[in-house]
Amino acid sequence: MTHVRLKPWALGLAGLLLVGQLGCGGSSAFGLQSDDNSTAQLTAVLAAHPSATAPAPRNGTGDAMLVLTGGAPKFLAAYNLSKQKLAWRVAADVSSRISIGKDLAVALEGKELVAHDLTTGAVRWKINVAGALVGVAAAANHVIAVYKQGTGKPTWHVVALGAANGAEAWSNDSEGELGAPVVHGDIVLVPFLSQWLNLLDVATGKPLARLRGLEDQVAILRATSDAAYFGSKRGMIRLDEKAASGRRQESSFVTIKVPTQLARATWGVDAYSSIETAYSAADRTRLLWRGPHAGSFELPHATVHYFRFLFDFAQDGALRWVYNHPRVELVASEHIGTALLAVAVNGQLVALDPSTGNVMQRVDLGLGNVQVVGATFDADGWAPTGNEASESTHAALVAIAKDRDARFEAVKELAVAALAKETGPEVTADLLSILAEPRVSIKLKDQVVDILVKRKDVSALPALVNALTTHTDFVAGTEAAALGPVARAMAGLVGAKIDPAVVPQAIAALVSHLDDPATMIGDLDNVIDAMTAVGGGREIAPLRTHLLAYRADPDTAGDEPWRLAIINALLRGGPPEVELLRSLADDKRTNAELAQAITAALRKKTAK
Repeated sequence: MTHVRLKPWALGLAGLLLVGQLGCGGSSAFGLQSDDNSTAQLTAVLAAHPSATAPAPRNGTGDAMLVLTGGAPKFLAAYNLSKQKLAWRVAADVSSRISIGKDLAVALEGKELVAHDLTTGAVRWKINVAGALVGVAAAANHVIAVYKQGTGKPTWHVVALGAANGAEAWSNDSEGELGAPVVHGDIVLVPFLSQWLNLLDVATGKPLARLRGLEDQVAILRATSDAAYFGSKRGMIRLDEKAASGRRQESSFVTIKVPTQLARATWGVDAYSSIETAYSAADRTRLLWRGPHAGSFELPHATVHYFRFLFDFAQDGALRWVYNHPRVELVASEHIGTALLAVAVNGQLVALDPSTGNVMQRVDLGLGNVQVVGATFDADGWAPTGNEASESTHAALVAIAKDRDARFEAVKELAVAALAKETGPEVTADLLSILAEPRVSIKLKDQVVDILVKRKDVSALPALVNALTTHTDFVAGTEAAALGPVARAMAGLVGAKIDPAVVPQAIAALVSHLDDPATMIGDLDNVIDAMTAVGGGREIAPLRTHLLAYRADPDTAGDEPWRLAIINALLRGGPPEVELLRSLADDKRTNAELAQAITAALRKKTAK
């Protein structure tokens, strides 16, 4: 059966003439009858195919490399991270992920699998793929491609092509679904039917071992220069002798707790997703993590890349640091052990310290006015130089909460929740500044209000008072948007020990809104409660005046929260205030609802 329409290409004087085809038959390494989860077999395979003992770039140049693609116009480019320069850039319609080998970068371009020289970008060979590419992975001397052919009863093929000329070295077929391959050293890892992980010899295609997940799917693969992993949305298992158990508890397994707002972030590329065959939005919601080569597999912290933001969490879910990338999204990211690397859509590279989130380096890749779509890193162990002044986690959280992009409401809620756990008056001031942002959603403002009320932070009273300086003024174009929330937060301080020096300022600020005709009736009860909480008796005189002024007003006196607030406030004042309330209850000019409420309150007080 012919899997590929053979199409030779002339590649210039120094080029090669491509001969051969992708996958014509070949013995199958995939079936339901197999020796699964053999500890002895896996141990022998790992001993015969040892991993590198230290992180390092896998390509033959020894330099840390970054290969990326994008559009307007469409391109493929390589950036040498070690030498800090753009190595090359060529026109290319890339339609898959890029894999970096010893001396080439390979990807699907249209319907052709194309290998570019890693040093120059020149096309080494091309070959047509008569089917749907599932994934491609480059090894030292081979390129491994998995593709699907047919629709009614499809067949999946895993094919090895010579890195030098694209000639087929071996192939295996499967009637069950195969996922995208990953190469680790001289072992090819191929997931099978979402439950198995097949280990093949990269040179011959010979099956070496097979693992079966007894508790989880096998859908995510990752290979660094010194270790390999497989897993699912639950977490990742390191490929070592213990992986033969097929169970999380008996394997070198890790997971980490992240907030529900970031739950869409995954441990890596879904090997079975046709969308993730190419770079996609899924690459902007990733968990960035790094495990050790050997020994105990622990993950004390991991970082969530979520579009423009990076959140680092401890094992128990505690937030450690936050990075907020300015203006544009980060489209690709990787944990290389020594740093977190991320590429932005505008062609900027940022390197962060995994422990602190501090910016180690920020580089313009020299691509000009283009849009980066995706990137592949081969930079294990590379140590970026330099150290920028970085935004604090607190400042990053505030900026995220105020971000104007409506897509990130869940992230903003997470940022506000994180701010709520911090202490100090500056936190209250920043929460109030979030309330003052006109584009902040009502839901987020409600969350901020709840936090302000629950904080009961006496030290924040000056900040609350300061927030009351703005009044609603049509001519000036200002609005006391935070009056209700601020007053509620101040009311929450009832019973707290308040600095007497602040009380006069607080009462004066509250009274200015109490007497302001522009203040909404619905905010007056909060203002009255705030005066009672912080006034220490200074609130009585202005409240008496306020009651006398509005006792007959049908709108104000007709508002039940206002009635209850001012009656209860004055009942705490002593005999003169009780006598005032009694006289108003008997006065026919007093609003009937207010008179009834006063009478009921006095009766209840007398009964006590």
